[in-house]
Amino acid sequence: AGRLVGFWGTLFITFVTGLGTAWINSFVTFIILKFAVGLVTPANWQLPYVLGLEFIGPSERAWFSIVSCSYYTLGLILLSGLAFVFRDWRHLAYATSIAMLPLFIAFL
Repeated sequence: AGRLVGFWGTLFITFVTGLGTAWINSFVTFIILKFAVGLVTPANWQLPYVLGLEFIGPSERAWFSIVSCSYYTLGLILLSGLAFVFRDWRHLAYATSIAMLPLFIAFL
């Protein structure tokens, strides 16, 4: 339960700071919010990976690692598609922040 609570916290911080970057007009505040996102981003990747490893056996961990790395690549491909659709950076910030909501709800 501790890792799951940590994951909820990092998703919430990513969601709030991501939406905040689209609303603010100060460069200093933008840098502070992006710094906060940078602090929790490693945990956003590591915590689901560790949670997934807890549910599978040692014989399938190599396969799980390959699949989890491919999700990162697919996410980058989707991000480039979203950037093509949402030409304004504020709209892109909204779209990528709203994407945290299904993850947050799925892990409740």
